[in-house]
Amino acid sequence: MALMVTLMNLIGAYLRYLPFSQMLSRSLTIKLWTKLITWSIFSLIILVLTFKNVDVNIFVYKLILYVIWLPYLAISLGVIKNKILQHIFVMGMQGIWILFLHTLSGSTSVILQNENLISEELSAQFELIFYFAYFIILLPFEQKLFKNMLPSDEFFKLKSLSKYISFLPLIMFIGYSFLMMNNLIFQTWSERLSRLILLFVFFIIYRSLIATSKYVYENLINDQNFSRLKQQLISLKDYDLMLQENQEKISIMRHDLRHHYRLLHKLLENGEISEAMKHIELQEKLIDETKIKRYSYSPLINAALTIYFRQAQKLNITLKQKVNLPKKFSTDENDLAILMSNLLENAIKAASKQQSGIREIIFNAQHNGDQFVLEITNFSDQKIELAEDGLPKTSVKGHGIGMVSLRAFQKKYDAYVDFSRIGNRVNLLMYWRDHI
Repeated sequence: MALMVTLMNLIGAYLRYLPFSQMLSRSLTIKLWTKLITWSIFSLIILVLTFKNVDVNIFVYKLILYVIWLPYLAISLGVIKNKILQHIFVMGMQGIWILFLHTLSGSTSVILQNENLISEELSAQFELIFYFAYFIILLPFEQKLFKNMLPSDEFFKLKSLSKYISFLPLIMFIGYSFLMMNNLIFQTWSERLSRLILLFVFFIIYRSLIATSKYVYENLINDQNFSRLKQQLISLKDYDLMLQENQEKISIMRHDLRHHYRLLHKLLENGEISEAMKHIELQEKLIDETKIKRYSYSPLINAALTIYFRQAQKLNITLKQKVNLPKKFSTDENDLAILMSNLLENAIKAASKQQSGIREIIFNAQHNGDQFVLEITNFSDQKIELAEDGLPKTSVKGHGIGMVSLRAFQKKYDAYVDFSRIGNRVNLLMYWRDHI
């Protein structure tokens, strides 16, 4: 009996592991199962001693079943971190499925017992044997079901909604469990029927949550795309306005060109060489102000960098930039332009709030071989709150779009992101593979 209970708990741990299996590294998977199997050995010893030295009736047996699995859950929580709501949701859904398996195995045992094929004292053992049999028969279906059990990560970012939904399956499981806490090894047929109906509720909940998750995710993507297009439009308008202003300056300079020639001729005629040189240098400076530097062959990226670099200069923020991008690269220029715009905007906001110290931004965008490297450094004496993934977060409504954009980019291109702060120096480093 002790061995069967231990195997049953390992089955439960396996079902709870499946939804996280695709997101776990090999090392974490090994760590998880090493701890689970190690605990199962200790658990087996404890159960053997308990069944040997304690008079275990049906109620105590059920109580053991409801308690012995908690250390397995604690191990999963300790290894698969920062996924509390996901664990709660999976735990409730797994509990409902386990109730269904026990209902099938218990019903089979009752039918066979009525035919006098087994004795009453062995009912509990046979119920577990049928439980294992049904688990193995349904294993392909269970693997497919539980591997795709979790809604998207975007769903769990909606804290108010995901909290209520995550606890719903668990509450249903606990409610049915309390009804079963008695001295009966088998329940009545009406109770079994209600538990079978619970399976249909299980699927309704599951499909509803997946549909809700998909709907929420699509809305988030649409919102992000709208924000992206809106920001692109603003960037292009600003860039167009900049071109118009430069064109007006050039028109004025062209109109005044004859006057400048006359002035230079007069200065040279009078031998005022130094004044003539000063005038030439002043005109060169004015011409340089109308020149728009090309940072990238991509018009959109070039527009984004030009606008934010000019913005930093207007705010008297020292800008050190190094941009080396090829004519062709596989990263979508729209994604990259939006990412750079958001990160530069955040850096400019932080640098502009500096009351004292260095007001400086260092921007570095390089393409080496098949690797894209993007690094932004600025200085800030403001407090920075970090989210679970180590990136900055804000609770101010309407802010934080930059980090949403970064996370979307990170997910799409499997980018490595490292955010660090040493003193007032804030650094964001990203790199990802890019095949030309």
